[in-house]
Amino acid sequence: MNSQNPNKNVNTAPAVLAASDHGNEPSRSAAIAQKYSLELSEILKTIDFRKIGAFVDKIRGTIMRGHTIHILGNGGSACIASHIACDIVGACSRANFPAAKVRCLTDSTSIVTALANDFGYEDIFSRQISMFGEQGDLLIFFSVSGRSPNLLRSIEEAQKLDLFVAGVVGKSNEELERNCDVIVDLQNSDYGLVEDVSSTIAHVIARSINNGAPWLCVHEEGYDV
Repeated sequence: MNSQNPNKNVNTAPAVLAASDHGNEPSRSAAIAQKYSLELSEILKTIDFRKIGAFVDKIRGTIMRGHTIHILGNGGSACIASHIACDIVGACSRANFPAAKVRCLTDSTSIVTALANDFGYEDIFSRQISMFGEQGDLLIFFSVSGRSPNLLRSIEEAQKLDLFVAGVVGKSNEELERNCDVIVDLQNSDYGLVEDVSSTIAHVIARSINNGAPWLCVHEEGYDV
């Protein structure tokens, strides 16, 4: 007969959460969600929207001059980079801008993995900038740490080719401040919060390009977002 405690090593967390869900007190998950939302709103209050205005002006000017916008990020920031590339094209179409030339440097798995395999992960962005970048283009980046080697190398390459550089970063540093034209510094290192605010800034930029008009899902006008 097994004399061991039958409750030993049993995970009781689901039962605890289930019990709290049926009580009057908010569950631990609800408390976490509330705290996260409050932290997110506090960061949004600290944003220097003059920097966002400068960001939008750089994007508008680049498009009007017929130059290319190159966008990059790592991990979750790569998703944001791809998202804003999509939204810039859509916003320009709605605002009757000239055709926007936008490249997200993370979108081609083939290119990224080939460059990483042949030259190293640190060069996946700088190599693309060296091949496709031209004087007067704009490099946009999203980063939580602001210290990724591939990000810093892409900025170095952009400087060599005389590109404008603008970025949204969790925590800025002297190198970024010295080498970038516009930096939106969120002064936070929580990757979830930084990425959420970065996505919000991306949508603010898209709306600003669209002259402040919201991007609505209006089925009767043929839009289905």
